[in-house]
Amino acid sequence: MSSKSPMNLSTKIFIAMVLGGIVGGIINLSGTPDWSQIWLIDGLFRVVGQVFIALLKMLVVPLVFVSLICGVSSLSDPKILGRVGGKTVGLYLVTTGVAVSLALLAAVIFKPGIGASPVALVQKEIAEVTPFTQVLIDMVPNNPVAAMADAKMLPIIFFSILLG
Repeated sequence: MSSKSPMNLSTKIFIAMVLGGIVGGIINLSGTPDWSQIWLIDGLFRVVGQVFIALLKMLVVPLVFVSLICGVSSLSDPKILGRVGGKTVGLYLVTTGVAVSLALLAAVIFKPGIGASPVALVQKEIAEVTPFTQVLIDMVPNNPVAAMADAKMLPIIFFSILLG
């Protein structure tokens, strides 16, 4: 008896990436840019892509909310929550530092903006930085449902931890 083992997710993702590259290459070499641009890329791919992104955004808030409530309520000792919170903040700071370092390294290597026209380099209006005290105030939601509707993650996280 031979039992067929199911294909694991990473193999499926790799196959989908290869097939996507092949289909993209075929479309690129098809020689009919009007058809592929208008119908396929601006039509089908844009609609499917926008729906997919909307579905992902729709899932983020409930997933974070329920996951945090379940996680916090499963902790038996409040001291563990403090330890886990400290480790989470530490991990966040480390990953942010790595991301900033990689971005700076990429900017030094690739030198973005070199060769761009001066018209494109017109100074944009700089957004005002929110003070840290205001971030702390905004962390406590006036209306948790409104925070969820607006996908404001920090108030959702704060409310979930309090509720859990």
